[in-house]
Amino acid sequence: MTFLHHLRRALSAEIYKLRHSSIPVTTFILPAAIVFTMNFLLPVATNGLPFGGLGNVWLSTTIGMLQMWILVRTFHVGVLTAQIAGLEHYNHTWKYLFALPVSRKAVFLAKIILAQGLFGMSMIVMLISLVVSGLALNIFRPELGFGAAIPLGDMTAIILISYAASWLMITLQAWAGLHWQRFGGPIGLASVAFLLTFGLASYPNITRIFPWSLPTNFIVTGFNLTGKLIDTDIAITSILISLIGSVVIITLSTWLLARRDVL
Repeated sequence: MTFLHHLRRALSAEIYKLRHSSIPVTTFILPAAIVFTMNFLLPVATNGLPFGGLGNVWLSTTIGMLQMWILVRTFHVGVLTAQIAGLEHYNHTWKYLFALPVSRKAVFLAKIILAQGLFGMSMIVMLISLVVSGLALNIFRPELGFGAAIPLGDMTAIILISYAASWLMITLQAWAGLHWQRFGGPIGLASVAFLLTFGLASYPNITRIFPWSLPTNFIVTGFNLTGKLIDTDIAITSILISLIGSVVIITLSTWLLARRDVL
């Protein structure tokens, strides 16, 4: 039996377990709730656009939502990865799982891939919620400008860049969730990363390589009609660091986790 066959079996089992967990709520409901809340409440509070009126309203809202997402993204990933690992930690099923004819490395890799995929779905939910809430706002508040053509390609590209730049962060949080049996371990890591994200904001050379800053550090602050939405060079660097770093961490973490004694 090849490793890929082991991985397919492990992934199938992980996907099946989602039907009996609260993980779909974290994946789908949370990002949609945040987008709709911010898009509908901010215009009321500021008597204007959700995230300012610079440039195309659809793009400014997409950029603003990604920047606002900084406040919850780290904890969202931390909770999501802890929930995935918790399916085994809290039910004490690791020994049973490893008694099955499936590679240990495949089991751990499947959970990391699942975390990557679920967070990607969260980003898709964010994009859909941005479009739906914008169309709704155009009905109730047409003066906001959401009647303009939707630059869906540009919105999708910005969110895809952010997602690709998130891989290293997700991989590190997934490792933490699998390594620590208690929920506090991965959430503690997320809390420290959250504080460092803001503490390092004035040090661009560090944020360009800090895993939790990569998903948004390519955004140009204060863009205008003639300015740039994103810094292409930083975006490319962020994606490369994230993808290469995640491959390295996945390789090391699955090897180390597979060698651990199971409690």
